[in-house]
Amino acid sequence: MRVFRLLIGSLMVVGAFATTGCDGGDAKGGKGGAVKGGPPPAPPISVAAVIERDVRDADEFSGRLEAFETVEVRARVSGVVSRVAFAAGREVNKGELLFALDARPFQAELARAEAELARAATRADHARTELARAEKLLASRAISQQEYDERVSANRESDVSILAHAPRSMW
Repeated sequence: MRVFRLLIGSLMVVGAFATTGCDGGDAKGGKGGAVKGGPPPAPPISVAAVIERDVRDADEFSGRLEAFETVEVRARVSGVVSRVAFAAGREVNKGELLFALDARPFQAELARAEAELARAATRADHARTELARAEKLLASRAISQQEYDERVSANRESDVSILAHAPRSMW
């Protein structure tokens, strides 16, 4: 019985060492798995080779854009555009210059209108002189009433001609 007790005691000691002595280590002494209460195992890491290439920094979407405000630009006069005085997409204010037209045709028209006005003024001076002469001749009965009336009418027409050729605003 003594041997039996010794055998049972030895088995218990070996069993205790066997159950508590296993730490899950491998042959090199490292830890092969997670120990109860220890840190979790490291996750697997994927590695990629570095390559150099251009990256397109844009996305394409289908859609529709609409401005908050729109303005209709209309020309008041026709002409050749000589200069654009604003940058596309820039905000502009009321009354700000947008386009410049070639001024030569307008300068030529102005010179023609000034010449017509000067000619009308010269004709008006001549008509006034003729009317003054006709008044003296009518007083001495050297001309008829009809000739006098024609000179009065010519004087009025010349005054109206000056008004017709006088500069006026286009708008």
